[in-house]
Amino acid sequence: MNLREDYGLPKTQRLLQLSEFNAVYSRGTAYHHRFFVLFVLPTNSTVRRVGIVAGKKVGNAVKRNRAKRLLREAYRLNKNKLIYGLDIVLVAKKMITNLTFHEVEKNLLYIFKKANIFKKEVAS
Repeated sequence: MNLREDYGLPKTQRLLQLSEFNAVYSRGTAYHHRFFVLFVLPTNSTVRRVGIVAGKKVGNAVKRNRAKRLLREAYRLNKNKLIYGLDIVLVAKKMITNLTFHEVEKNLLYIFKKANIFKKEVAS
């Protein structure tokens, strides 16, 4: 197994359709944080999928893209610590644009722990 497979984010691991996002919003559990909201929906799949959203309230296009890049990278580097069979949506909030990557990563790991979606061996 090469590194690219471990840390990439191919289309099979992303939420792409509006209906997929809406399913996670309506049937999933929300975990609110100061910098983002995490929606988690357990599925019967063996794949873990993610969608990342930054609305107009975050700021102009530059700020929204930065917010999504920060969340995407923090998720990508830590996704192997999470259990399988999840659909996840991360919604950026306005304050996230003031953070560094390491601060975003630290806060994301905190909310993953709060949501109890870490694999068992990582949690200890």
